[in-house]
Amino acid sequence: MLILVAVTIQVATNGNLFKHAGNAVKETKNAVLQENYIGEGRIQVGGERYNAIEDYVATKTVDEGGSSLTATTPLNKADKVYFASAPDEIFYVLFDSDASTPTVKIISQFNVNTETNTQATDTTTYQVAFNSTANSNYAGSSIEGYVNNYVSNKLEITINQEAGEQKGLLSKEDLETLNGTGTLSSGAQLTGTPTWVKNTNFWLGTKHSSYSYIVWTAISGLCIEYDVRTAYVGVRPVLVVNKTRLSKVPSSNQ
Repeated sequence: MLILVAVTIQVATNGNLFKHAGNAVKETKNAVLQENYIGEGRIQVGGERYNAIEDYVATKTVDEGGSSLTATTPLNKADKVYFASAPDEIFYVLFDSDASTPTVKIISQFNVNTETNTQATDTTTYQVAFNSTANSNYAGSSIEGYVNNYVSNKLEITINQEAGEQKGLLSKEDLETLNGTGTLSSGAQLTGTPTWVKNTNFWLGTKHSSYSYIVWTAISGLCIEYDVRTAYVGVRPVLVVNKTRLSKVPSSNQ
């Protein structure tokens, strides 16, 4: 009996029966996974996955999130992204970036806690003066120092200006574009601005055209001008980076 069992095992081994059986199990699992995927209304063609047949016609592949993006990955306004070096520091996409645009402009989800150098969900504390002197230029200001520290030491990235990358603050012009109502005067309500932009109080990177000590801000849903020396407002970095640096937060967590 033992000899028969040994011979049977030997035949099974030489005939790769175990290997074929393992492959069959694996293929069955993959088929189930694919069936579940397609069962959600998506399709798979030539190894590429699509949200719907319409997306396949438009050659728009699914980005499932949680993995690195490519330079041609389309991103939409309000998408959430992050850097692999700091996955807990979430950013919003400010403007759509199509497949032909390798860079994207993003804004931190919250203001930066200037003590811990991380984003803070508390929108009312950790607010600082723009500068210690009556100089409203972003370059050389106290705010620039906070942004540089956050980018270099928390995100651990180096901005490549030659490749079109930038770091700084949201400009008044960009805020006006997001708001969609034209030029914003002091005290104007940000009625058209997305909630995820006006959810904190923060300095803009645009100085007043007439006064050297005044900078624009976004505060309590309003666009307001403030003295750089006496007003205390949040630091909210805005970056332009190559999309290959980023990963997209899965749609279930957007």
